Amino acid sequence: MHVRVTPDGEPQFVDAVIDRVSEAETWWRAEITCHNPVTGYRFILEGGAAAYQWLNGTGMHQRDVPDAADFRLVSFTAPPQWAADAVVYQVFPDRFARGRDRTDRSISGLGCPRRLGRPG
Repeated sequence: MHVRVTPDGEPQFVDAVIDRVSEAETWWRAEITCHNPVTGYRFILEGGAAAYQWLNGTGMHQRDVPDAADFRLVSFTAPPQWAADAVVYQVFPDRFARGRDRTDRSISGLGCPRRLGRPG
């Protein structure tokens, strides 16, 4: 078994080794380097009728498939503890510009009316 990783956007193959075996399962281990906070990976399994198969997030495949469904190894720093119960508001003042049908509102000195799709 091998792991196909894309640590920097270019695919690389890493050999996996058997870590332990039980009556029901075989566990494999592979060392993967993460250069970016999100690293995509998938497995290539050897053997069987097709000689090999790819395993990614959507299942087994007889041929190479796009990276979109690869598993993801995520190494972002954990958010602060308070964030789990927090409510965050983002206010975008530019979304509240004066509309065409609202000519009775004045505009602050910071803004000036513009028509969408028209430069300047």
